[in-house]
Amino acid sequence: MDHSYEAWQDVLAEEFFGRQHAGHPTLFYVDDDVERDLRHGYGLEEPLPSCVSRFLRLGTADPYSALDEYRWRQWRQDKHGVPAFLPLLACSVIAASRMVNDLNHRATTYHARFSELLTGDDKQLGSQNYEPISRMWQVLASWQNSQKGARGLCTLPAHADLPSNRSMIGFAQSQALLSGADRSFLPKLFRTLREHGTTWPLPGDALLAQIEIRGMEQHLSKNFRNALAENDFRPLLAKLIGNYAASWDGSDELVPTGVARAELVARLDAGRLSWVARLRSAEQPERIDLAGGVVLERLGDTAYYDVTGLPAPDANTLSRGIRRDGDGLVLSRPATSVLVLARDDVLGVWAGTDGFRPGEAHVVLAAPAARRDVQRLLDRAATSGRSADTGKLAWVPQGWSLHKPVVFNDTVTLRAALKEVQGAVGLLEPPVQFKLRLEGGLRGRHRLP
Repeated sequence: MDHSYEAWQDVLAEEFFGRQHAGHPTLFYVDDDVERDLRHGYGLEEPLPSCVSRFLRLGTADPYSALDEYRWRQWRQDKHGVPAFLPLLACSVIAASRMVNDLNHRATTYHARFSELLTGDDKQLGSQNYEPISRMWQVLASWQNSQKGARGLCTLPAHADLPSNRSMIGFAQSQALLSGADRSFLPKLFRTLREHGTTWPLPGDALLAQIEIRGMEQHLSKNFRNALAENDFRPLLAKLIGNYAASWDGSDELVPTGVARAELVARLDAGRLSWVARLRSAEQPERIDLAGGVVLERLGDTAYYDVTGLPAPDANTLSRGIRRDGDGLVLSRPATSVLVLARDDVLGVWAGTDGFRPGEAHVVLAAPAARRDVQRLLDRAATSGRSADTGKLAWVPQGWSLHKPVVFNDTVTLRAALKEVQGAVGLLEPPVQFKLRLEGGLRGRHRLP
């Protein structure tokens, strides 16, 4: 493998999976403009497509085998590094970004565009050659998830969530749905919709419906508008924009890349709700001072910090986003109408989690506006914890309902119920798994509060 390919691999790894993305949702979005900006900005002489095309073994059953062999050689040298097939995957996204009607192809045509990009001939590379690239996307997702947010939060869909007719090309297409300009527009969009909503965050389907009702799609890219109008890809777009809404802290802009983001997490310990911060970053100072007298102090050698200077979690602070800025760091938490707590093995107490974990016990708190959605979900999928706890506990936010212990033993049933109910619980899906693992199993018993 020559220097040009290695240089592109390093540039893409730093731009899209560098440590500046810690705690941020990351899209591997590359189109012709992004490719040109990266090439000029980093002083790369060879365009990305021609760099990749020189290593294709055309006319063989696996034209990408040389690139995969290079990835394995690099993996043996650095088992924790970014998988070394990013230039090829970036080209697959460029092809997806070109999926608009033109004189030669329909908007739904992908493989001809991909083949044309890499070979100059729209028939050299077809769908029969594409399976290795689909596997590479799944390897990338598995690697990124293994980094636990330190290299960005993975936005790739699970294979099961892809339309059956896009089961191989859907990974690349999912990364081309939201351009950089689209993402910059999201806070303005969310603010407009939140002012007219009863609960926040709205699920992805409701967000897309509101965008259409208000005619706001005109402010978004053509790829976004195409996905919005396409039944096969609309669910992926809904999930993607829903996840961005769930991570939005109410500010005028998303936390910019390059600024570390510490997540504000609710903790339940000794009958009291309080805050801790989680910082997914290579650099973890012992003390961090933020605006408004907020101080973070590291808890031992963990990624967690004790938080002082903020009001305790209650009905008011949970239902409104929180953000405090510091020097190169932002502490933030999105608004929520449902708080899910699970046992955190690092803290040794119950702490907020982004989604339900099949086989584990949860404490679920629901604001009045979300109570019906939570009850419907539990009735359809929960093994235990369906009935609300009517005991008066001082730490429960005023007016909120409490369910415990909530356990979901069947992942398939849980996912189906979340998709059916949507509403306030639609974003609480269990983590996507890109490789086999045991779910449930023997676990230690933790006493519920």
